[in-house]
Amino acid sequence: MDSTNEKSTRLGGSDLIVSRLGIGAMTWGDTSITPRLNPAQRVYGPADGKEELRNAIDSSLANGVNFLDTAAMYGKGSSELMVGELTQGKNVTIATKFPSGFISTSTDFPADLDNSIKRLKRIPIDLYQICTQSGNTEI
Repeated sequence: MDSTNEKSTRLGGSDLIVSRLGIGAMTWGDTSITPRLNPAQRVYGPADGKEELRNAIDSSLANGVNFLDTAAMYGKGSSELMVGELTQGKNVTIATKFPSGFISTSTDFPADLDNSIKRLKRIPIDLYQICTQSGNTEI
C-alpha cells in the first residue's frame, strides 16, 4: 500500500514517507563558531533563538511538514544538537550528513556517525548522507 498523498512522498526506493517540503537547519544552533565558513548565515541570517525554532517546527508539523535536513558540519554539530533537542518525542524524519569537517576521510565515518546519533538523540538516523561539497574525494 502506498501511503503517499499530495503532501508526502516515498523517499527514493526506501520505505520512508516524507513530506514533499522539508526544513533546512543549516543556520540552526551556534553558527558563530564558524561564521566565515557559513555562507548560509550571511544569506539567511541566524535564527532569533530556540523559541523561534521551536515555533517553526510546531507550525511545520501542524501543516504536514515533518522532514528536517541538517549536517554534522553545520555549526560544528550545533545544528544537529538543536534539531535533536527540538524534535525529541515528535514524529519527524531527520536527514543528516557526513563528514563533520572539511578534512575528513572514510576512517572518520564511524566516529562521525556515532557523534551524529548522540547529538540528534535518536537511533536510527532516518537518512544519513555523504556530502561531497567538503572538497574531499577520498570519502
